[in-house]
Amino acid sequence: MTANHRLVAVVRRPYTGDPSRMYVGLPPMEPSEPDTRQRMAVPRVLVLATRSDGVFLERFDAQGNEVGDTWHESIDDGKAQALAEYGENLGTWTDVPESESDPVVFALHLADAST
Repeated sequence: MTANHRLVAVVRRPYTGDPSRMYVGLPPMEPSEPDTRQRMAVPRVLVLATRSDGVFLERFDAQGNEVGDTWHESIDDGKAQALAEYGENLGTWTDVPESESDPVVFALHLADAST
């Protein structure tokens, strides 16, 4: 696995269907317990990055705030997860140039150009 390989994809707008959402907090353990989780925003861009401890699929809203992440064994696994979550709303994966220090800013520029 190559460290620091970075890919980005735009989550298209308008969003078609019911978006996959991440939550902060644990779900209730018993049916009688209240659900105190907080829903995170629908992502605008995704960053898929290889690191020494695996591949991370990170989700960011239109302001660049992180709205969820998942760990994967490979880039292909991360791409499959993104496709399962966002389906036809998932844009094309684009390599982040080495000259770009912030993949989120790069992805948001792509998102702005696509609207």
